[in-house]
Amino acid sequence: MFPLKSIFHSVSFFLLLVLFLSPASAARANPGILRAAPDGVTNGNCDSWANACTLQRALAVAVSGDEIWVKAGVHHPGNNRTDTFTLKNGVAIYGGFAGKENSRNQRNWQTNLTILSGDIDHNDTNTDGNNIAETWNDIQGNNAYHVVTSNGADSHTVLDGFFITAGQANGSSNHNNKGGGMYNASGSPGATLTNVTFSGNSATFGGGMYNYDSSPKLRNVVFRGNSATSYGGGMDNSSNSPELTNVVFSGNSATNYGGGMYNAISNPTLTNVTFSGNSATYGGGGMANFNSSSPKLTNVILWGNTAVSGPGIYNSSSTAVISYSNIQGCGSSSGFWVIACGTNGGGNIAGDPLFVDADGPDNIFGTPDDNLRLQLTSPAIDAGDNDATNLTGVTTDLDGRPRFVNIPTAPDTGSGTPPIVDMGAYEAQIPIIYLPLILR
Repeated sequence: MFPLKSIFHSVSFFLLLVLFLSPASAARANPGILRAAPDGVTNGNCDSWANACTLQRALAVAVSGDEIWVKAGVHHPGNNRTDTFTLKNGVAIYGGFAGKENSRNQRNWQTNLTILSGDIDHNDTNTDGNNIAETWNDIQGNNAYHVVTSNGADSHTVLDGFFITAGQANGSSNHNNKGGGMYNASGSPGATLTNVTFSGNSATFGGGMYNYDSSPKLRNVVFRGNSATSYGGGMDNSSNSPELTNVVFSGNSATNYGGGMYNAISNPTLTNVTFSGNSATYGGGGMANFNSSSPKLTNVILWGNTAVSGPGIYNSSSTAVISYSNIQGCGSSSGFWVIACGTNGGGNIAGDPLFVDADGPDNIFGTPDDNLRLQLTSPAIDAGDNDATNLTGVTTDLDGRPRFVNIPTAPDTGSGTPPIVDMGAYEAQIPIIYLPLILR
């Protein structure tokens, strides 16, 4: 029988040996939260704003369950075209910080613009000085193939509060010609993107985003001014079913098919999405569906898009299911319906949705001055399906304003108990009337 003291010493020695032989891990003063800044260091532990790292460094040391808080400014993935910001499974990345916050709810992503840019050679057109490519024409020289990449990400992988711009996927390899803004592959169910704008990215396939066997969830996302020399100016989907809510596709273009979105063997679900001013040479200025794709569109507006065939929506060996939507050239549920558009799921309307100003004062689609909100006389107001919006769990519109707002002057033509949701990414709000000030 061993003496108790000997046993104690033996156990202590064993524990010390285990600690000594175990791989060293980066210690963090504030575990779970890392900070990144455009001028951050490349070898720190990112544990405070004073010790903020580059975003690439923060991604390198982050582990599942961590958050990365990213300071406003321009972040480049590196110096080589193959450099990219690769999302890490289970890590949530938030932009919109001024660099002094100690709580995530103190950030303001609308004011503190946080830009992920593919302009690695720093020579893109930047006339307005905002470092955002308004259209793909702003790209000069050779930019990063993908600004952001996601491989095998799950729904706990988050990207929130960013501009993704100036990616240029024009390479010759299997993936370097796809997804200039973001390339997603093999994610189940895929990353969650919220409050993200894809602006001025280009690719052969999927100028803004390319999804292969990956089904990201998009909330409050804008695709504008992106281009593809083949398919999917805004987004190209292959073998997946992404979920999109409160999303805008504006001013995107494709040389062949799918100016806004191209689907092949894909079944995306679109709820409260607006397509406007997108173009394709051959078919599907707004959306093109190929190879047994069956997208589901509810509370969607497709208006003012252009192509030789199917300016709004084009189907080849595919059938879109369209409900409570306003698709230009397709007709309405109560009248004539164009079968080529897809299956009439009921509640569809015809007639101009009456955007406030679809191409803005500059008369160019897909630029920041566009206004795709609805005039108070729009037939798309109070015309959507409440159940579809409730299923998404999203209670606000793209502006962050309440959904289910009743406009007294608009008839309730949609489905559900009033107030009834509008079609499109924006919800019309009751105007505020200011009474004149009377001085006595």
